[in-house]
Parts: sequence; structure tokens; C-alpha cells
Amino acid sequence: MQPTNSPSLKNMQSNSPKKLALLLPYAVNIRDICYSGALKKLSSSEGLIIHIYTQEPELVPLYGCNVSVYTLVEYTDSWLDRQLKQLFSVFIYQHSYNYQALHDLTRISPLNLVQLSWHGFKHSLFRLILAINIHKFLLVLSFFLSNRILRKKKYLCDTDYHMVVSSRSVINSLEYGYILDAFFSKSKLILAAGSWDNFTTKVFVDFNSSGVLVWNSQMASELKEIYGFSDKKIVILGFPRFSQLLNVPKTPQSVHEPSPAFKILICLSYEDLTKCPHNNIPAEFVNALNFLDLLDKSPLNSESLQVTIRFHPFTKSDFVELFKSSTKRFSFPVQLYFPGISKKYFENFMSFVEDRVYSSQLQDANVVISCGSTVAIDSMVLRKHQINIGWDPPGFSDYRPITRIWGFPHLRSLVASTNLKVYRSSTDALDDITKCMDNEFIDPVDYEAFTRLYVPNSSPSSYASSFSDSITDLQ
Repeated sequence: MQPTNSPSLKNMQSNSPKKLALLLPYAVNIRDICYSGALKKLSSSEGLIIHIYTQEPELVPLYGCNVSVYTLVEYTDSWLDRQLKQLFSVFIYQHSYNYQALHDLTRISPLNLVQLSWHGFKHSLFRLILAINIHKFLLVLSFFLSNRILRKKKYLCDTDYHMVVSSRSVINSLEYGYILDAFFSKSKLILAAGSWDNFTTKVFVDFNSSGVLVWNSQMASELKEIYGFSDKKIVILGFPRFSQLLNVPKTPQSVHEPSPAFKILICLSYEDLTKCPHNNIPAEFVNALNFLDLLDKSPLNSESLQVTIRFHPFTKSDFVELFKSSTKRFSFPVQLYFPGISKKYFENFMSFVEDRVYSSQLQDANVVISCGSTVAIDSMVLRKHQINIGWDPPGFSDYRPITRIWGFPHLRSLVASTNLKVYRSSTDALDDITKCMDNEFIDPVDYEAFTRLYVPNSSPSSYASSFSDSITDLQ
């Protein structure tokens, strides 16, 4: 479903301007809404006053006197909140995996029929729970008891907002209290998905929203199949990072440093994702170092290689030091890039400058190596060759820290629908890097399917225009 043409802004105007609250709890939300040009486009609307709630005011560019910034206060769970959220989360996780299981059961056998019946029953049961709004009743009751009776706390500074737009809306988001404030105040609520995994691996919450803004048709399908949404409440905007990825000028090489023939960019995820009880070093880090060892021992020309390792901003300094000492032994140069972290929820690399650095690193790379990350989608937008690590390092197989990631529903859907290759051994990955260096690698990705399902309406200004027009239309 594509966003419909919005009515003329002049038709929206009334005697008094309309107030809109825009919740930007995390740096990724600021990146998507502000750096894409969506905020600039929205703030040019006549008769609209915008109040932005965020923990990082200096990252939010202001456009005109109709935009104000307020400090976002983190919601604190009560004991009742924690119990009901956990109960709701269990239901959602079960339901999203049942949804995936129903699509995976393609072979017909007696065992499959039993599995299909059981998954179908649980799928239908949860759809019934959603239909009668038991989950919403429990969460609203929790908030009402915790805040309206015990603490009597309100989050929104005004009670007369015409519309509240949340840019995340998952159950443990910082703006949870603001969303429920909007629910109680009867403000029109618009929910915008902050990432492509919000509806499957995270727990999405809908409190009587007027519309949900998503990136693509894949996310729209998940909203309909898992949460029972109708088409009329879903608006597809496009991929918010499309313009940032394509419109960043390449960094010129120093005149004293010749450009290497072949660049490999390794993007590491946050360390807790692949940690195991018996090993202090995350499995993804072990894989990266082992693969560099294999690369160093291979017959490839080390003089033509340059490797950049980009750490996740949450990476502890101890692990950065480990890489510093370990990578000195390789015959090819290894650059370490650590964006750092400024606050608990705000990564430095989400600033405008750091975001351009990330995009430039992707553009310059010949091969991008990652593991179950949004980096895969960014790389596909740029048509970069990828090595998606899908094997567990020696000694980690009992915990399956790497292979389990590729079982997450959003990643399974990406692999199945686009034919994205996931490597199950380091030797296979090395073979394809050799082919890339020899210009013999054939990319198996179905980019037509990828564009249709994941990055629709792809043009430099499409997301900004779609976001602004959709907000205008939903008013």
C-alpha cells in the first residue's frame, strides 16, 4: 500500500494552529527523521506547531520558530508493569515464531500435519487475544495503577496535542509513558516503526493508533499477519536511510597514501548478542579474528588488502584493546574504527558527521562482512558484495550464538525472499573473497525482490516526502 496523495495544506488550517508531539527517544530515530529531511519537510507545513521530545536536543536540527525541543523522561517500570510486560512479550514472541513456522511447514507428512495443527491453533488463539484487546487492557491497567493512581505522573507537557507521533513504539521503549499519555488524552496517535525487526523480535504495542508508518511491504505483511492490522491503517514510506547511503561524497585518499586495490569492511554487532557463559569473548569477535588469521595464511596478495573493523558503539574498551593487540600480527593493514558512545541510549555514530563516515566506509568497501545486522540491508542498497557470517566458532556450537541469529524471523524472511547468501564456513567465505578479488564472483541476491519488498519508493527525497505527506493526510 503506497501513501495516498495528501490534501492541500491550506485545507488543514483552522483558526488556531495544530500541535504535534514528535517522540524521538533514540539516536536511530533522530537519524531517520532528521537526517533524511523528513523533519525539515514536516516543519514547513503551515498551521502546525511541533514539539520534539528527545534525550539529545543538540542532535535535533531546528527548522523555524514552530519547532520546540523538550527533554524526554525515561519511563520507569513498576513491579506490575514488569510482570504484565513480560506476560505480553511471551505471547508476542510465541505468536511471531508461530507465524514464521506456518510459512516454513511446506512438506506434507504426518509429523508436519501435527505441527501445522498445533502452530495454527496457537496462531489463532493469539489472534483472538489481539482481537478482544486483552493485551491492551492489561498494559493500560498497569500504567493506570502505577502512574494515574500511585504516582500521578504525566509525561506530555501539553494535553491539547492534536497528534502524537511515536518513532519506535515497542514495549520497552523510553517513550512508553508518552504513548499511554496520548492514549488517555485522546490525542490522535501515529506509530512509526523504528527498525525492520520491531514487529517480530521486538514487541510492538498499538494503543488505538490512527495509523502505523512502516518501511516496506514486508513489514506491512508482518503487521497484518501477526497483529491483525488492516490495510487502511498501514502506510509504506520507503527506506529512511536511502538518501544518506547514496548521497555521501567519497573521502578522498591522501596524496601520500595510495589507494589499496581491495578493501574489506568488517562491521561488528553489539557484544551481548553473541556472548556465551563459558567464554568472555563474544563469538562474533572470535569469528572475526579467526577469519583474519585464515585470510593472512591464504595465498592472497596481502599487499593488495586493507581491512577496516568497525566496532559497535556499545563495545567495551577491553575488546577494542584485544583487537588492537591481536591485529598487529597480520601481514596486511588493519584499521580499527570505534565510534564510541556519548550516553546510555545515544551512539556517537548517529550524529550527522558520524553517519556520513559510516556511509562512506560502506561505499568504499569492496566486500562487507557482518552477522545478522541491518548492515546487510545497507550493503544491498549499495549493491555491495557481502560475507554474512553464519557459522559458530569452535567450542561455541552448544550455544549456537551465531547460527541462532539467522533463525530470527526478520532475518529468515530476508534470506528466503532475496536469496541473500549466509556462509556456513570460513573456507566458503574465503573462496568467495578470492573470487571477488579476481572479479569472478556472481552475486546471488535477487535485487528485484529486495527492492520490491524492502526498499520501495527509493529516491533521495521519497522518505522525507512520504513521512510529511502521511502525517498531513492522517490529521
